[in-house]
Amino acid sequence: MAYTLWGRLVTGKRVLVIACVFLALMLFVKLWFEPYFTAHANGDYLEMDFFYTPDSLYDRMERYGQTGRALYTKSSIGLDFVLPFQYSLFFSACAAWILQKLGWREAFRKAVFVAGVVLCCSDWLENVFLLIVVNRFPQKMIALSRLANGMTLLKSALTMLFIAAIAAGFAGLLIRRKRG
Repeated sequence: MAYTLWGRLVTGKRVLVIACVFLALMLFVKLWFEPYFTAHANGDYLEMDFFYTPDSLYDRMERYGQTGRALYTKSSIGLDFVLPFQYSLFFSACAAWILQKLGWREAFRKAVFVAGVVLCCSDWLENVFLLIVVNRFPQKMIALSRLANGMTLLKSALTMLFIAAIAAGFAGLLIRRKRG
């Protein structure tokens, strides 16, 4: 059922709307939220890192202080629920639309759908693990912080794969258009 609903979103106009919403959210995060968080939490926003160790995570939690950790918790409950869903939808719908335009088989689009679901779920798991770590601070939860980092690495790898696939797909579309 979820695949069928997602499949209905993979049309040119709907992918364009999804892209516009994605860009609007990213502009909000980059232009307003990150500067606000950095100014009030004594450090940059953890979610934008591709890798961290338990020690660097706990050093950052120490720098954040009580106010920064409370701000991180509040932002995670709202922003970190919506953003992973939105960018997973953007990447997977855009990649699937390109595959559709290139005439690839349905099995490839199903794989893209699964990769989008894994991307979203890995980010949500990362957020849950980090919320637990932040709210238990100063108690160290090394295993949980390593799990959070594992989800971060998975999320980062899938994001890079999506970006590469979308770029290659657009190149394929341009080559096809020039050939006639």
